[in-house]
Amino acid sequence: SLGWWRVGDLQDAFAFKNHITLGILLGFAGMRALLMATYSSAWGARARWTGAAVFFAVPVMFLSQGRSGYLAVLIGLLTVFVLRVRFTPMRLLLGVSGIALLFSSFYFISPNFKYRTGMLIAEVDSDQPITANGLHMSYMRVALETVAAHPLIGVGTGSFAAVYAPTAEKIWPKGSPQDVRHQPHSEVLLVAVQLGALGLLTYLTLLGTLLRPAIRPRSLATDTMVLLWTIYVSAAGYNSLLWNTTEAYWFLLLASCLYVASVRAGPQRP
Repeated sequence: SLGWWRVGDLQDAFAFKNHITLGILLGFAGMRALLMATYSSAWGARARWTGAAVFFAVPVMFLSQGRSGYLAVLIGLLTVFVLRVRFTPMRLLLGVSGIALLFSSFYFISPNFKYRTGMLIAEVDSDQPITANGLHMSYMRVALETVAAHPLIGVGTGSFAAVYAPTAEKIWPKGSPQDVRHQPHSEVLLVAVQLGALGLLTYLTLLGTLLRPAIRPRSLATDTMVLLWTIYVSAAGYNSLLWNTTEAYWFLLLASCLYVASVRAGPQRP
């Protein structure tokens, strides 16, 4: 009755505001807590970290309508499973089946999760550009057409607004606030449109270089780096995270700290 569990909107800086940023940040926080639970030897510590994981994940799955947060939790669960479980065919089957069952349960018990998933399917099926997901599909089509026409070096930084303008004018009246779209809500496509294959290769190489010291040896810092990397890369496929200030600072600062920790965790020279 006091509205403590109310979900805010983009103009309302509420504790559980309904925004893409919060879902990604809380999703990572929850999966990082779960990773901590797997590194804890005492049962009490494991229980506390598992409780923290649930605490951070509940707002994402039940209060938010941001699909990026849902993806962050799913990818995070799969990443922790891959990092911390010694594989056998039976464990692999049980683990993947358990995660699939968990998300199937979310569909039936979380009204927000069910509504947003159903909306995604319906809007993709109808392919109407005036809808949110239809608009994203039009971004993808224009971006892919532009990349096909200028595959090597792209069409320059800040160019997406120009290449998307003819499509935007068909959807909205010229001069309306929605008439100009500066980015396709995909980090990968934005880089490819602006800088072509060479720029995209550079972008992917930078990401790969960031991950390289986290592969061996294994530690909490290196596993956290892998967790951050997989959540960022999956979310960047249909979000321009470096375009958005909060996500960009979060990723760059945290990734820098974890990169240094991963390098320091490497083999010591005599």
